[in-house]
Amino acid sequence: MRSYSPVLLHRHAVEKIIKALPRSSLKSRLRRLLSATDRHERTNAKYRQFAQSKDTFDALNIFDDACVSRETRKGHRGAFVMCWFWVRHDRLKPPRGG
Repeated sequence: MRSYSPVLLHRHAVEKIIKALPRSSLKSRLRRLLSATDRHERTNAKYRQFAQSKDTFDALNIFDDACVSRETRKGHRGAFVMCWFWVRHDRLKPPRGG
């Protein structure tokens, strides 16, 4: 039985593959996939920008390419945006009972 391993290709690599391919259904499918990826990334960027604009305390660090996990909860569409939360060392309290 064959096993397959996924390969991560950056956009520029996929564009080179498309350019090298003759006219085919694969070429058109790859173009549609890139188009869908662009739409998906534009939406993710909106979530990132919103999260960055709400950071008024400098406590969150949200990268421009942060991971975004979109979902629907209780009928509301939204997303989790990966971030780093700043914690000052001098504000740490020892754990209870330890």
